[in-house]
Amino acid sequence: MIIDSHTHLADKDFIDIDLVLKNAKSVGVDYVISIGCSLSEASKSLEMAQKYKNVFSTIGLYPHDNGDKNERELTSEARLLQVNEILMNEFEGEDIDVNERENEEIYKKGENMDNVNVENLRLSRKKKVSSEKENIDNSTYDRNIVAIGECGLDFTEPPPWEIKRSRKEQEFLFRKQIDLARKYDLPLIIHSRSAVNDTLAILNEEMNKKRFKAVWHCYTESLETSKILLDLGIFISFTGILTYKNSDNVRDVAEYVPLNHIMVETDSPFLVPYNARKKGVKVNEPKYVLEIVEKLADIKDVNLNEISEILTRNTIDFFNLPI
Repeated sequence: MIIDSHTHLADKDFIDIDLVLKNAKSVGVDYVISIGCSLSEASKSLEMAQKYKNVFSTIGLYPHDNGDKNERELTSEARLLQVNEILMNEFEGEDIDVNERENEEIYKKGENMDNVNVENLRLSRKKKVSSEKENIDNSTYDRNIVAIGECGLDFTEPPPWEIKRSRKEQEFLFRKQIDLARKYDLPLIIHSRSAVNDTLAILNEEMNKKRFKAVWHCYTESLETSKILLDLGIFISFTGILTYKNSDNVRDVAEYVPLNHIMVETDSPFLVPYNARKKGVKVNEPKYVLEIVEKLADIKDVNLNEISEILTRNTIDFFNLPI
């Protein structure tokens, strides 16, 4: 069994989700985590997680604004409040105590998220699961949303379909989502592009306040940066970039990082692995995570079955997946 820990199933390039999941299953990719880095993408990912028993979802706000037209009418603060509301609904148990109900009313009034005490929500994560989720024992299945993110800092110029956010606003969103990860006891998925020093500074500062689980998605940074991340307890996730001819630096990091701190992802529909791309594949999909696992097995000189088991266990434990 293999898990694609980061795919964008809500992307417009994925037309037939049933086929995508069938293709993944055919090569042993039994589960996928569909990323939500806007309110609209998170909503679609959550719908898929409710429909398909082998899909989990995340919710977060990307560094640049990649929300739809309606979402762009909302301020960053308003979007964060909506993220909170979605999370509260997701982790709300059938029996809600007074404090939880008061918290819910605070959100509805639009008050500052810092006024909300959600620590007690950890005690009520058992929730009613959508009837669309087939063959799941509701007594053991407790979540569809398994992480916050992807979120972080991106100091590159965004593509035409995104709206640039200032560094100040990006930092505000990043820190608030770290706060959410701690409050809801969820892992954080980190996006960092051309912003490594600023990202590390925030992570160091926030970890000193209170620890939280995190993974650096789509790792392409230096070996020295990976050592800093490992010291902070942060996982490292590799994409198809690991397979590219000009990615010796990424392979050096993969060789160094202990297997128990690694996950794999396609980041599909982007970053088609080398061999698939050579065959003319234009749209990446979860089934191609197998090529990344094979490359990692070669780098680590570990049997494919053995490394698949380790990576799967890492992902299950990191995201606390009910598998």
